[in-house]
Amino acid sequence: LALGKSLLEIGRLREAKASLETSAQLDDSNPQVWLALGRVALQLGDEKRAELSLKKASACDPAST
Repeated sequence: LALGKSLLEIGRLREAKASLETSAQLDDSNPQVWLALGRVALQLGDEKRAELSLKKASACDPAST
């Protein structure tokens, strides 16, 4: 998660996406992973993926969104 968020912050979006997807596979109940994936998707212009990620974050922890 930390690597993916760091890559996101420096604009390495495709690498961030790959790292965060791995994090999601390891712990799909972590809302922070899904929030970060939503941010990546938005920055890549994938609104549908962003929406799905944010819905998943909300399902994991309704207070997270």
